[in-house]
Amino acid sequence: YNAPQFIYKGDVTVEPTVEMTRFGYTFGGWYTDAACTEGNQFEFGKEIEAKTTIYAKWIANEKANYTVLIWKQNTSLNGYDFAASYVGEGTVGNSIVSSAITTGTTGNLTYVTVDGTKYGGITSVSSGTTTDPFTGFTLKSGDITDANITPEGDAVVNVYFDRVVYTLKLYLTRTNSSG
Repeated sequence: YNAPQFIYKGDVTVEPTVEMTRFGYTFGGWYTDAACTEGNQFEFGKEIEAKTTIYAKWIANEKANYTVLIWKQNTSLNGYDFAASYVGEGTVGNSIVSSAITTGTTGNLTYVTVDGTKYGGITSVSSGTTTDPFTGFTLKSGDITDANITPEGDAVVNVYFDRVVYTLKLYLTRTNSSG
């Protein structure tokens, strides 16, 4: 924030000495129009005759961070718990999903790859145990939010995984009629 400057008629304007900063942007100068059109730069050191508003020009950075949040369905199957996050960097304005996320299938399970790290889609465990926290989960169908990467670095994509639910049916069969 840069506080307004007030001057008396006949005084000359003075350029602010506070460095102008805005996260994700570079300061591009002062302008007399809101669009900050080239040729309309404000010139300090001159008198002004009427109420004047000047505008700061902000130039967005070309690269910025984004976040992917990964959620796993809870054991009650009625909501999702936070499981993991990934922070990456991409080109401002690009879609996070098309820039960094791919999906695939292993058997009948769907997984997600975020910048080379695979989440979900594990169908078998050779030793009988696994330390992978996504064993037993598959990508929730059609439920990846998307966002474009913003200069501020605050774009977030949510990825949801559902538990793989198995239904076991046990039948009792009798071989003789007595008993």
